[in-house]
Amino acid sequence: MSSTYDSEVFKNARRLHDVPYLSRYNDQDEYLAMEAFIRSAATAGLADYLVCLFYDSRACFCDIETVDGLTADDPEGQSLIQAATGHISQFHLFGAIGPGK
Repeated sequence: MSSTYDSEVFKNARRLHDVPYLSRYNDQDEYLAMEAFIRSAATAGLADYLVCLFYDSRACFCDIETVDGLTADDPEGQSLIQAATGHISQFHLFGAIGPGK
């Protein structure tokens, strides 16, 4: 995500462990799922790898943006995929759509 897009879209976003997150239609269930995921990532020491989350209610998935250079093959990337799988019904992470809980 570009820093201009990030600063404009996420400037008033909710934050948890300093990770901004939004839901397209402010859906409470989507917020709860993202919060559970962020808490899980933070508990595992992975919150610093998260840039932002956007739950696109229209597309029915949560886009999870991570820091540059992190991949699905990294141990931290694998842990984030596991956390997302446990808390978010469908997500986009590391360029792939993943089924969740």
